[in-house]
Amino acid sequence: MRRLIPAIAAALLLPAAALAQVATPSIYASGQPEPSSPRDLGMLVTYRTATPNLSTALFPTNASGQSNTRRQLPIANLIDPTCIKRLRVVLPAWHQKSTAPAEENVGAGVTSHNALERVWNDGTPVEITWGGAATLTYVPGTTHFSDAIVGPFTSRTLGWRSYQTWPSGTLVSGSAPLYAARGEYVNGGGTRTDATMVAGNPGQAPGNGFGYGPLGGVAHVSGTCSVPHALAIFGDSIVRAAGDNGTFANGGDPATGLAGYLERALGGDYPVVNVGQFGSQWSNLATNAQAGRNTALLPFVDRIVVELGTNEATGNVTTWRQRALDAWLVLRSIHPSAKMAQFTITPQVSLKSGATVYAPANQDNTTTGGGRFVVGGSVDLGNEWLRDGAPFDTATKAVAEIGATGATIARVGAAGHPLNLVVDVAGFVTTGRNTNIWRDGLLYSAAWAGDGIHPSDDGHAAIAAWLRALPAWQAFLAGRFEPMRVITR
Repeated sequence: MRRLIPAIAAALLLPAAALAQVATPSIYASGQPEPSSPRDLGMLVTYRTATPNLSTALFPTNASGQSNTRRQLPIANLIDPTCIKRLRVVLPAWHQKSTAPAEENVGAGVTSHNALERVWNDGTPVEITWGGAATLTYVPGTTHFSDAIVGPFTSRTLGWRSYQTWPSGTLVSGSAPLYAARGEYVNGGGTRTDATMVAGNPGQAPGNGFGYGPLGGVAHVSGTCSVPHALAIFGDSIVRAAGDNGTFANGGDPATGLAGYLERALGGDYPVVNVGQFGSQWSNLATNAQAGRNTALLPFVDRIVVELGTNEATGNVTTWRQRALDAWLVLRSIHPSAKMAQFTITPQVSLKSGATVYAPANQDNTTTGGGRFVVGGSVDLGNEWLRDGAPFDTATKAVAEIGATGATIARVGAAGHPLNLVVDVAGFVTTGRNTNIWRDGLLYSAAWAGDGIHPSDDGHAAIAAWLRALPAWQAFLAGRFEPMRVITR
């Protein structure tokens, strides 16, 4: 069934064609029944917690290279868990880390035996199967979807239990993990322990090592329930929450456990998959092999947020803009109907000689990023292009100049343009339009000395508060989940 929803299209300034339902490959496990009702939706229902990355956990191991891990898989606050009819767990055979390359595949021969508790700390574990088998053997680089787990579900926090084993030295190639994480694990005696977990390579040093937790959960949700939009966030270290709570380790808001200004702004209310990476660029989405893994959950969301551009290593503004457009078009080709927003690019500065605090008068933007952040540089002119609606020629797929007009020139929100919204975060955080100097108190705090590019915990909190109150952002999140695929048989 293909249908248009003119009222929603008008309210959200979404091109009508983008709301047409499109056919996609089957997303359901072999042997599992597909939904029989068009009101039975497949969507992301979980969100990332303060643990830096749901696809990476660290836990003690024994000398045989075996370990148990116990974690949480939270359902978004605005979703009534009783609405979930069937849930599939998504487990990636790759992880993220701080050193290049930003992602790395699990090694060959690693297996996992998993269970899910319907009610955290209190429910009966339900064995998770993969194509009917109790044990999953990871395929390096693959994102695995479990067989469906039938409801009812009564808690917004599900328990994840995993027993994993690997041949010596095969889990990773040996480089450092992204962060040391904090969470629960089950030791050899079955006792839950809350501990800070130490980084290490399980193949080299039994006692500490990588473990793989879920990237998220996708579900069939009853069509009678009201469910919020689900989001995929593509960005760099800023959306990975670097600087929040005074550390690169995503400490986040101690009251909520949410890390980074985007997750703080969303408040745990919306299902989110955050695939931001340290050092990521638009070109990672358009050409990099990481793109396939990073977009694995894209069919299960209906809102896309792009916070990229800071690391785009080019001083040529036309190249900078074209890379942005190419990345948006890739995302649009995967999900033709999702609404998509791009944030303007925040500055990178250094400290002037003798200065110790990143107050505005102490910031220097003339040498950072190879000169990209100087007034009149590629980031400056790139942001002005975004504010002009990111014009491009729909016939040639080439970027157009600021102010360009013509029958084939499209801007944000118009038919043929991949974006529906530009959010001017740079305009909020800077001392003035295109100064590329951070306002006072956003780059440093009592917990964070600052590094010239990542907001402090105070900065993340301030941006989150501004974003939550922004009418255009509120409209972006208004309404009910809009499925990419509606089954009508």
